[in-house]
Amino acid sequence: MNILKCFYSRIYFFCLYLIFKFERWHFKSTYHCTPYKKNVVKLVNKNINVSESIVEIGCGLGEIIKRIDCHNRYGIDRCKKVINAARYINRSDNITFLSESFYDLNIKIDHVILINFTHEIPQADLIKMINKIILKLSPKTFFLDAYHKNFFKHLRHHNFTKIFNNFKNYKLIQKKLSDDGKRYFYVFKKTN
Repeated sequence: MNILKCFYSRIYFFCLYLIFKFERWHFKSTYHCTPYKKNVVKLVNKNINVSESIVEIGCGLGEIIKRIDCHNRYGIDRCKKVINAARYINRSDNITFLSESFYDLNIKIDHVILINFTHEIPQADLIKMINKIILKLSPKTFFLDAYHKNFFKHLRHHNFTKIFNNFKNYKLIQKKLSDDGKRYFYVFKKTN
């Protein structure tokens, strides 16, 4: 981690926090301060084609989706304040940010990123959400993460291999431990 970039990005995002009034944790976990975000970008870019489309659900300030090598990028977050800040931060990038639900997308989406928020969702609700994403968007690929069971014991530790047993058209193609050892990344691809 580059300490100067981490420090600078936190100051910059803190200033944006004062303007846009989004949740405080966003300016503490910037791209340059949280190594897992670099792991995600590398993993996604290795598994997609530039000409395809991708949506990050729960995109926050757009730090991951901004770095994805894809022509058609969408960021969705339920918090309108954080989406307004993401639009400002990424105003020169070709990314569409929405504070709506993925249900409102009326476009073809090839890949879905669900990173750093599924630990807040009960498993039954998460299964319903993934099923709705499949029915609405029918993506080729899902990119997900789950905390290792030895960390953050107060959060939900989903086993996506078991969860995706509910979705027979998707197969686990990669499970990788993050560089800091605190979370697993999963890549599920559509089989037909």
